[in-house]
Amino acid sequence: MKNLQVKVMTREILSTAPAKVILCGEHAVVYGEPALVTAINLKAYCRLTETKTGKIEIVSKNLGKSMSYTLDSREEPSKNELYPILRSLLHILDKFDKRVSARIEISSEIPVSAGLGSSAAVPVACSAALYYLINGKLDREAIMEAAREAEKIIHGRPSGIDTMIATFGGVYAYRKFEEPIKIDVPKDFPKILVIDTGVKRSTGALVERVRKLKERYPKVIDPVIHAIGRLTIEAIYAIFDRDYERLGELLTLNHRLLSAVGVSHEQLDLIVKTAVENGALGAKLTGAGGGGCAIAICYEEHVEHVINALKAQGFKCFSVNVSEDGVTIEE
Repeated sequence: MKNLQVKVMTREILSTAPAKVILCGEHAVVYGEPALVTAINLKAYCRLTETKTGKIEIVSKNLGKSMSYTLDSREEPSKNELYPILRSLLHILDKFDKRVSARIEISSEIPVSAGLGSSAAVPVACSAALYYLINGKLDREAIMEAAREAEKIIHGRPSGIDTMIATFGGVYAYRKFEEPIKIDVPKDFPKILVIDTGVKRSTGALVERVRKLKERYPKVIDPVIHAIGRLTIEAIYAIFDRDYERLGELLTLNHRLLSAVGVSHEQLDLIVKTAVENGALGAKLTGAGGGGCAIAICYEEHVEHVINALKAQGFKCFSVNVSEDGVTIEE
């Protein structure tokens, strides 16, 4: 009898999740105020390959780091920069009571520690790939829940806004414990510019800074937090009315309010000043602040002038588009 060769098919799944910018409402959203957020066309990528090693292996091309965890091990995994992703994956395995081994390769277009949601997009993409491997479909709520396990480790008290937008895409009004409301953005919406200060910072530390300030001076800070929430609602109405000059003014005002709660930075202030003086409708920090990125909105005819002015100050600046796609899967 001839030897029979059996070819074992290895499943490979590709997933992506988008970056985000918060148009209005960061920090206030932690305390139950609304925020306005959009997915943008920068992506995190995950390539999951099913293996028979009994391990979860994670490799990050951008960070140049890797980790491996034996699924039947009773030891705690090493807590390096990839540990939060592992926690999201283990959350899914526990949900299905499975011990599926896989190699996960991560790459990303999203700058790290810049306020663009990298720490949410990566675990969302990874969680989606593993969930699909086990279940053969996407359950976005379950994927978002798993990815939040990573965010809790990284940020301590995340609002949930980053994982939501990385999962669903589009533009949403978001408030904790309420159903997000999808916002239809008009086709003539101004261009969004993202400007990177190059200053790294910790979201968790900045959230904690605001919390401490709020506890120390509640009668001062609580009204500022509420004003940011009210401003976000006004910004949504401005979009509905296609009143982009008003929207720009509100974005710049949002930056000043965020500065009042201690999360701006001299480089962010310089970006806002430069952008507005050179034709932007408005500008502000985006995300946690303290460095990271700012955004500006401007009409198409002013984009080049605003970008050149910002580059002359030494900033990296690029135009992005709203992404209607959330997490996606290919096999």
